[in-house]
Amino acid sequence: MSQRPAEACLVFHVLDLDRTEGFYHALFGLTFERHQAANQNFIFTRLSADFSMSFMLGEPCPGRHPFPTFTLSGKQMHAVIDELERQGGQLLDPVSPAPYGFGAVLADPDGYRIGLYQPTALPSPLAKS
Repeated sequence: MSQRPAEACLVFHVLDLDRTEGFYHALFGLTFERHQAANQNFIFTRLSADFSMSFMLGEPCPGRHPFPTFTLSGKQMHAVIDELERQGGQLLDPVSPAPYGFGAVLADPDGYRIGLYQPTALPSPLAKS
């Protein structure tokens, strides 16, 4: 199974959204959208049609964040997870609700963290088929 993700997003955990927004705007001229979903505040910026950055309130973990998060465009999340495990990867955080969808955290065979994201417009990955 091989499927190109619809988008890649770097996901950061930060202590202060205003400070983060100001920093990236001052250095790179980035503009952000503010969101609140499932009791999670975050800011989002799109760098190109298929690459973005999200900053969520949380404890910063340098070395663990950011990690690339791949947005799935049509396959069930579990199919990707099953294939990753066959290829030597590992499920670190199971599928759970995320802002506007569902997410999971995996590790590749070398231990690098990878996020998976499936928008709620696709079938729920919590019900494995």
